[in-house]
Amino acid sequence: MVISTEEYNEIITKNLSHSTLYIGYKEKYIEETMNTKFLGLYTDNHKNWRNHVEQMIPKLSEACNAVRSMVHISNTNTLKSIYNAHFHSIIKYGIIFCGNSSYSGNIFTVQKKIVRIMADAKPRTSCRSLFQQFEMLLVPCQLIFSLMNFTINN
Repeated sequence: MVISTEEYNEIITKNLSHSTLYIGYKEKYIEETMNTKFLGLYTDNHKNWRNHVEQMIPKLSEACNAVRSMVHISNTNTLKSIYNAHFHSIIKYGIIFCGNSSYSGNIFTVQKKIVRIMADAKPRTSCRSLFQQFEMLLVPCQLIFSLMNFTINN
């Protein structure tokens, strides 16, 4: 949002105790925003990825429901295809940026839930062998793999 010089001066006088970055050109200034979406990645002014993860969780829950609705009528290969289409494609996009945040544990929780549904396992069953059985990468492992690919390619 572009603001005028008068609005800029008014903001400066009101917020002397608040340190804000003001960028201007030809007497027009850009207003600071708290949250923004850029190329599908949600971030805030503190480079906190909570907003992005909160936007992802409902989509990942829909993936969980898709697997749950197909588990009794599909084979393992079909369930893996549903997982890759609905879950893996969402977490892979932008994982280099937000995968190391403290909020990515919520994504890992949903991933374990989907794997348990695919294996028809109980809610407290260990997922270590299930991930190996389905040949899937955990969210932290996917982060490392994506970072390594990025490093090699660039």
